[in-house]
Amino acid sequence: MILGIGTDLANIDRIQGVLSRHGDRFRNRVFTETEQAKASRRKDEAGTYAKRGAVYAQENGFFEKYVEVVFKSMWVDNKKMDDIEVIQSVLKENELPTKDIFEGTQDQNVKNKLIENTNYAVEQGAFGAPSFLIDGELFFGKETLQDVEDLILSKTG
Repeated sequence: MILGIGTDLANIDRIQGVLSRHGDRFRNRVFTETEQAKASRRKDEAGTYAKRGAVYAQENGFFEKYVEVVFKSMWVDNKKMDDIEVIQSVLKENELPTKDIFEGTQDQNVKNKLIENTNYAVEQGAFGAPSFLIDGELFFGKETLQDVEDLILSKTG
């Protein structure tokens, strides 16, 4: 099983940058008053806002593509994924349903699924992305990708 919880999918420092630059304009456009109150009580406010797009993608059948696009844009192409316009552009360029994703992040079912996924991942020992759980063994970090591939190949023949 691949743990796709959305954690670390967005660079928290970049989200913090958006919050610093746009403040309430960003908060009010994207999050409810209740969500804002919860986030403001947490040490890492930006982290609260960074975790839902992957859950929406997972629930709607395009998780792998979404993760590939977002990770490549952030870590390979070094795009400013803390800028809403850049995120929208990246999603559109890659033919992902941008409007649906942004609306979907506000859906209570998506929020609940993120909580459920996060709780499960924590129970399994995950603490970031990428995390892979295969037959009860946790692999974390890009350095373990070869180990993950080798294990999968050994099981599939």
